[in-house]
Amino acid sequence: MNTYSKLALAATSVLCLSFQSNAQNVDQHDVTVTIDEVASLRVVDANASPSNGLTFNLTAPNTPGAAIDIVATQSLYLQYTSVRGTAPDNIRKITVDLVSGLLPNGVSLTLDPTVNGVGSCGNGVPVILSSSNSSGDIITDIESGYTGTASGDGSVIDYSLAYATANLDASTSGDITLRYTLSNL
Repeated sequence: MNTYSKLALAATSVLCLSFQSNAQNVDQHDVTVTIDEVASLRVVDANASPSNGLTFNLTAPNTPGAAIDIVATQSLYLQYTSVRGTAPDNIRKITVDLVSGLLPNGVSLTLDPTVNGVGSCGNGVPVILSSSNSSGDIITDIESGYTGTASGDGSVIDYSLAYATANLDASTSGDITLRYTLSNL
């Protein structure tokens, strides 16, 4: 082997060894996680269809002298998703407001929530709407959670009508509109 060949072989060996010594067996990279703040809700029936509202009928009894029948409780579902932000936006509530119409004289409407869901979906607080009270916090202490979207999912709101017979006035029958708002405390 001539000198030139020996030098070329030696140079190749040195290059191979230097590449070997710089080879890596560990590497790293960054991962970014972005979490959107969320506050959304909808009112649905037991089939998870948009609510068409509720109807309470105080009907005349069939027998003179009989009382008006007690009206059955009805239910709707609040389905919501909440991902909290940083303080002070880390606790939320759902408020119900009577925004249109008036409850008939002598009538009150109790909204009694049963909170269901995954995560921190809050605590239910019954609200009684009447001619003297048109709003209230129905679910408080909501953090991050969701109630689901399928039939039967959501926080159940039971609506019960109460009335004082002596104060009933048929001329005050009518519609009311309730609005639910999911907001920061």
